[in-house]
Amino acid sequence: MNHLLSSHVLRLLPGVLLIALLSGCGQAPVSIDEPANEPAEIADDDAEEISGSEAEFLIDEGMDLSGIDVCTMLPLKQVAAIAGPLDQETPREMISIDREVDCQHYNTSGEFFEVQLYPLDQWALQEIILNDVQAMEGIGDDAFLGTYSDAITLRTLVEGTTVISTRVSNMDLNTAIALYELTLESLP
Repeated sequence: MNHLLSSHVLRLLPGVLLIALLSGCGQAPVSIDEPANEPAEIADDDAEEISGSEAEFLIDEGMDLSGIDVCTMLPLKQVAAIAGPLDQETPREMISIDREVDCQHYNTSGEFFEVQLYPLDQWALQEIILNDVQAMEGIGDDAFLGTYSDAITLRTLVEGTTVISTRVSNMDLNTAIALYELTLESLP
């Protein structure tokens, strides 16, 4: 009987030791009065580097876009002068994902021409959305060109006002610029 008992104890002993060992590995008690770690401090040199970094984020929304209807803001005759003869079902409002307002025109060849106005606080995000991005000089306060899906997109910062995006499926930069200029002239 002694031999049988010792054999059971020996088989259970590793499991018991493992449980005893693991039960001692819990978290150390934390006092509510004393934080577990001191908060990190930013040195003055680091703060200057952060505040003077190239990646400045705009927090101003610019002009109120909520009352703007881009489709009625852009004169159809002038859009047709840029895009060519327009399809009869043009213009079409697009579905807004956030606070942007937009409009899409199609010409009779099936090419599309989009204009979107974004709040200023979204400028820092605009470049991330596009592929093959390149800076554009001499357009607006800042601008870049990129591709998105089956079209080129010109995104332009109008400081203190809005971000104008023109996307054209005919892949012609001059068309995108002309549409930007028309939009800029038509802003309320």
